[in-house]
Amino acid sequence: MPIPPPPSTFRCTDCGWRRTVIPRSDALILGVDWFEHCPQCGSQTLQWRPASATETFKARLQQLLGGRH
Repeated sequence: MPIPPPPSTFRCTDCGWRRTVIPRSDALILGVDWFEHCPQCGSQTLQWRPASATETFKARLQQLLGGRH
């Protein structure tokens, strides 16, 4: 049975862009559930870390209210 990975936060060290993602399955979609470069400035210096409880709550709330991020 597929198990989605835990929520993650990506942050660009160049421009400060940040996004918390909550994958819906174990098949990650590039640019939605996983990022290789910053969608704002194109930099490849992204930091990845597990999302905090606050970040996860905020991302879930945004999903419920219909906003993507």
